[in-house]
Amino acid sequence: MPDPDIPIIEISDEDIERISEDIVELPNEKKERYLTEYSLSEYDSNVLTANKNISEYFEDIVKIIFLNNL
Repeated sequence: MPDPDIPIIEISDEDIERISEDIVELPNEKKERYLTEYSLSEYDSNVLTANKNISEYFEDIVKIIFLNNL
């Protein structure tokens, strides 16, 4: 039974999409992406996601390599 003191909040699909875009990728999610997208080993994925700066550096390098291969 709904609480009568709390109003019902309608959240549209657009709101959910907009909010989802603002959520940062968590280290475990990033690790899984590295495993699947880049075929990295479990060890390498763990090392790269253990530190935010290292992970950002890796992402920057991947972007540079990708852009140079276009």
